[in-house]
Amino acid sequence: MSAVLRWLRRCHFPLLLLLGASPVALLLLHVWDPLLLRPAGMLYLMIMMMAVGCSALYGRRRMKAGLACAALLLAAGCALLPVTKRPALLLLPLAGALLLLWALPYGQRHSGENSPVFYFFGLGAHIAVHAIMKMMLDDRVAGVESLGTLTALFAAYMLLLMLALNRISLDGATLGRQPATRMMRVVNMTMTVTLLALALLLSFVPALAQLLQSGWLLLREGIRMVGEFLLRLLPQEMDASLGAPQGMMNIPNMAQEQVQPGLFSIILEYVATILSVLALVVGMVLLLRMIFRGIVRLARYLAQRFRLFAAAATEDYIDEITDTREEGAQRESRMLLMRRRRRARAGGTTPAERIRVRYARLLDRKPQWSESSTAREHLPEGAAVLYERARYSEHEMTGEDEARFAEDVRKIR
Repeated sequence: MSAVLRWLRRCHFPLLLLLGASPVALLLLHVWDPLLLRPAGMLYLMIMMMAVGCSALYGRRRMKAGLACAALLLAAGCALLPVTKRPALLLLPLAGALLLLWALPYGQRHSGENSPVFYFFGLGAHIAVHAIMKMMLDDRVAGVESLGTLTALFAAYMLLLMLALNRISLDGATLGRQPATRMMRVVNMTMTVTLLALALLLSFVPALAQLLQSGWLLLREGIRMVGEFLLRLLPQEMDASLGAPQGMMNIPNMAQEQVQPGLFSIILEYVATILSVLALVVGMVLLLRMIFRGIVRLARYLAQRFRLFAAAATEDYIDEITDTREEGAQRESRMLLMRRRRRARAGGTTPAERIRVRYARLLDRKPQWSESSTAREHLPEGAAVLYERARYSEHEMTGEDEARFAEDVRKIR
């Protein structure tokens, strides 16, 4: 299960980048040729599936798989698009391949390593493109389909964006030194998804109002049909021509006279209408009462969970380097630390071990750094984050992380 969660986290940022670029691609396709929307949509779906598959690999294997997927994407573009008649259409699979290769490195990034522009560029693109297409396409059928597709892409993008901001807030609450507890992650993710679902539900209020109006008209039509059925069951007055004498059948006014409903039928119709309206009003009141109670219970539960989270996130932090040992134990621990450093100078077998070895050698070259200091006090922010992940986290480090750490450490004099 933990391997699946790590894989989903690696898919998070590549999919966020692809969904952020989707509205711009959709607008360009509408300007170029609306007939290309379906084949280009299939190519875009292939890009997202390839990004998800390549995110399961590490290091060079991920890049090799990305290059293979890019070649496969070019072949699929040649098969789906009429490139023989319009060679310019090769730009679509080529741009898709470049976008795929651009998105793959984001799978290994930490939430704090991305620029704020990465998170909010896609949001601005979605809003701007939605407004432009709303004015440009009016109420045409193709425009309605494109706006529906754009709305679905925006909902998916907002879900990934809110989850990314949730990861950033959890890292800030724990100062990036240790991962948050599993219960805290589950509660935060549930609250994020719930609030996003409520926001999307509020956006559908006009459609819900129209649906309720249509339901009311349908209910009135049903009441009318039921009333007509009951009236047909009542005995009808006999035609005057059936019981009239022979001489009266020649009177044209009698033949054209229409039978009027009786007083009992009219009263019964009014009673049925009033009872139906009362039943509808009572049902609506009970339904709204149930919904209101559910919303109140949900708000109380979310407020309680938020208070618990705020209390856990704002409590006083106890520094892990506080020394509470006796003097003899402290001397012994320093001897063990020196032995570990001597063993560490021999090198390491994994990128995480080599990062720790490089930091140990840096400590030997810097005797002015005290034993009680931390990596964040002396290393650049990026190098400190990589060292803490290699030292305290179970996250698997890669050769790229080791190279970035070495590059940042070289700047220290």
